Amino acid sequence: VYGTPFEINDEPWIKLAPQPMPEGRDVTADDSYWALTDASGTGIGLGVLMKRIKDGGPSAGSKPGLWKVVHDRVAVRSGSSTDSEPIGFHKKGETVKGPAVMVDGSEWVRIQFTLAAGVKPQEGWMLVDGKKVNLGKLLERIGDAEEDEKTKVATARNMPKRPKPPR
Repeated sequence: VYGTPFEINDEPWIKLAPQPMPEGRDVTADDSYWALTDASGTGIGLGVLMKRIKDGGPSAGSKPGLWKVVHDRVAVRSGSSTDSEPIGFHKKGETVKGPAVMVDGSEWVRIQFTLAAGVKPQEGWMLVDGKKVNLGKLLERIGDAEEDEKTKVATARNMPKRPKPPR
């Protein structure tokens, strides 16, 4: 599973990240799920339930970072895959904030954004290095989010409508 680790009431938990939905289960992409990773301190005698592995675990320095867009335009996607629906984008020079997560050998930044004032924030994903899709470096980490509170974080733009193909 993919997710972000949290310490809740002195117990290690993971908030599961968007991933392919299991077949035959009553689960939707809008649901949020948590799992206990180590039950050693709970008294139920189960011990360690999950171990972090390199691929799929948060990247080194995974606390939320500030990231500068270094490519002309970088898509914000609904999931951590280049096949996921593009739901917005950021232009070169803009700054985004979020933790980096390794998914299938690629580093992704999970961001929170709103597309319009008064609308509930959404979760989006931005690819850090587009080498696998022939784009090169897309985002560059410029520091930890907590260290630089003065940096303005850009708001994602709506994806433009694709033109209709000529007949």
